[in-house]
Amino acid sequence: MTRLPHLMLELGAWLAFGPPAGAQVTEIMSVYQHGVDGPPAPPHVVVVDVYVDVATTDVWTAAGMRVTALNGCFFRYADGDANTPGLQPNLINTGSANDRFVNMVSKPRRRDSPARFDNCGAELAGSYEPHAADPVLTPTECNVIWFAPIPEPPLPPSLDGYVARIAVDYLSYLPSGDLYPYFVTEDHPADAFLLAHWSTGTAAPGIANATYWNPAPVGYDYWLWTVPEPSAPAFFVPAALVAVRVGRPPLRRRTPHKTAHQPAALYGF
Repeated sequence: MTRLPHLMLELGAWLAFGPPAGAQVTEIMSVYQHGVDGPPAPPHVVVVDVYVDVATTDVWTAAGMRVTALNGCFFRYADGDANTPGLQPNLINTGSANDRFVNMVSKPRRRDSPARFDNCGAELAGSYEPHAADPVLTPTECNVIWFAPIPEPPLPPSLDGYVARIAVDYLSYLPSGDLYPYFVTEDHPADAFLLAHWSTGTAAPGIANATYWNPAPVGYDYWLWTVPEPSAPAFFVPAALVAVRVGRPPLRRRTPHKTAHQPAALYGF
């Protein structure tokens, strides 16, 4: 079965029956803390890292994401081909010696590990929603499926880590480069300034992850926002502390056993 029909079946099930019992993973959207998580990002750039905490008896295999930049903000990308005029957006192996504050994806890696940028262990499998053969990588949209062609062994202990980074340039609305508190939540206050939105506009979540034994992808929609005042509303929890729990159903052994170099469709996308 090709990726496209398989993805349509998954999305059709989402629409008809709601989210299936799926991947055994906790998804954490975390705003990069300058000087705490690593070296400071460039001025007027806010960075969101996506961390996955996988059940000890499972392993991360694939993810899909559609995120859009809003209100004049735009995404930062690495150039994938220096020999071709213009920027050729690239999401994998963007280079630890290069600008690290760009959109990128990987299998689970440590946040500031060189391997995350030099040997990401992931391949792209087209756009997420709507699905197409090529990812959509523009200044205002990042729409992609990525997967581990050689997953980690699905044995305890699981491998947790960061699987995506989104870098948003907000210079157009805040030329001074002043830093306000930024948040990633499933909702936002009415007076928030919105920088980005993880959403497909369908029943499929804006970002979703799949695991080996439970390949049906699960996830949520999110907003990246701020309130350009000294502090944001206290009733919202800072994104660095937000952990969205995704249900962990009982293990189900699935056959046949997956082997290396199988496409992301076999993991539910």
